[in-house]
Amino acid sequence: MIRSGFVFAFVVATLVALPAVAQDSDRIVQKDGQLFPSESSNQRIKVTKETYKGVEYQLETAGIEVTSSMDIAKVDRVDYRRHRGYDAAMDLYKEGDYSSAIEALEPLTSRDSPQWLKQYSLFHIAEATFKLGDYDAAIKAYERLQSEVSDSVFVPTAQLRIGQALVQQNKLEDARSAFTKLKRDTDGKGYAPEFEYRAELGLIGLDEKTGNFSVAKSSLERLQAQVGDQYPAIAAECRLRIGNVFIREGDYRKAQDYFQAILESGTSDKPVIYGAYNGLGQSYFAQSKFKEALRDCYLRVVIMDDQEGDVPIDVLAESLYWSGRCWDQLRNEAPEYAKYARDLYREVIRKAPGSYYANEARKQIRR
Repeated sequence: MIRSGFVFAFVVATLVALPAVAQDSDRIVQKDGQLFPSESSNQRIKVTKETYKGVEYQLETAGIEVTSSMDIAKVDRVDYRRHRGYDAAMDLYKEGDYSSAIEALEPLTSRDSPQWLKQYSLFHIAEATFKLGDYDAAIKAYERLQSEVSDSVFVPTAQLRIGQALVQQNKLEDARSAFTKLKRDTDGKGYAPEFEYRAELGLIGLDEKTGNFSVAKSSLERLQAQVGDQYPAIAAECRLRIGNVFIREGDYRKAQDYFQAILESGTSDKPVIYGAYNGLGQSYFAQSKFKEALRDCYLRVVIMDDQEGDVPIDVLAESLYWSGRCWDQLRNEAPEYAKYARDLYREVIRKAPGSYYANEARKQIRR
């Protein structure tokens, strides 16, 4: 399950077989607010509200309606497309056309929109703005979400992104304050516990940014051990960032060995695989091993997307862009290599026109 998408709840099979009021061991899987028939034909479940603390929902069994709630830490979300305007906007978003997505989402944030539609639209406007690299506008968009839907399920993520945007602007003390506040609010306001760890990742990133690499590595190793199997996505990010610290230190051979070890470990975690291939590609590129970076790293991610079609657009854009850079570095070996590079830059622009890597690709084409 991924922790994003629409609000529409139905109870998994274990919950369906139990009494209407959820027990502590149960989990809810969310989609969006419409009724969804469960395996039990006489029971219906409907989410009535979603906040950063949890979801409220109604169960109807044999004509009797019961209201209950579930803590946000026990809620898994999955994508579900229900609203036609949001559907079209998110198609643009997922294709990497962030500017067009923002234009399509804005009308859905009106006062007349349902709460679930407004908060999801506001959030993805902010996310799209962040991905475009307009960090001043992104901060304002996240603040708008917090102001207009103050109990939105996305408020903790908005606080996290504000800190990350401040890092990108090199406003490190402001970023430190934002991450520290998020850690404090996780406990004080009842956010999902993972945000304390994500805030800690943000604080560790400040050590990376200021060149305190040994401190950053030890902190990442400690956090990875602390979250263990409870938050695999956070553990995976720690793992990849340790390798990226080696690159930042200029120890490219050590980074190469580190990422190769991840890939040889047999992990089936796709985000880890994608990140390891791109990290290995960076370590090769920095050592001027352009053929290895192209053949063994970046093009592998491109091929995986061609075969499976589920590589996130940002990751794919990165791999396509660096594939082009590799062909550019090899252009003196054969005249057609320059054309291969241009074709790949154009593919980045076609697939993710509003992304950071599309902008970088345009610069390479204009050279």
